[in-house]
Amino acid sequence: MDFGMPYLLEMHAIEECCALARELGLQFVELNANFPDCLLEKLDPAELHRLGRRYGLYFTLHLEEECNPFSFNSTVRTAWMTSVREALSLAYTPGVAEPCLAIRDDYNKSYGNNDRSDSYQHLFHKNLQNIIIFIKLYIK
Repeated sequence: MDFGMPYLLEMHAIEECCALARELGLQFVELNANFPDCLLEKLDPAELHRLGRRYGLYFTLHLEEECNPFSFNSTVRTAWMTSVREALSLAYTPGVAEPCLAIRDDYNKSYGNNDRSDSYQHLFHKNLQNIIIFIKLYIK
């Protein structure tokens, strides 16, 4: 089992986190895409590869907390799908990271748990269709 640390906002660069992770004997640094230094458009695969080799560790990428590639709103869903595609492209870059995808386990709570729950079944099935599309496109 590997142990790692999250990117720390107190640090001024990803390399500082890498140095601390090595000092602490950790194996990876989790980059959180909610933080300015870890935005997908700022992450350079070649630099991450260099840092990983230099410090003997790897990276994981935590997408934005709001990420919902299964949104009912097609405009929002498309934007999140683009973001997920960019993240997977980065994760599949050799020597950068091992891709990992976690889907929220409270996803069904958005439909409510009340007497009208049955009326939301069609929404559940629609969202399930979006999940199937996502899996076919991005999970191999």
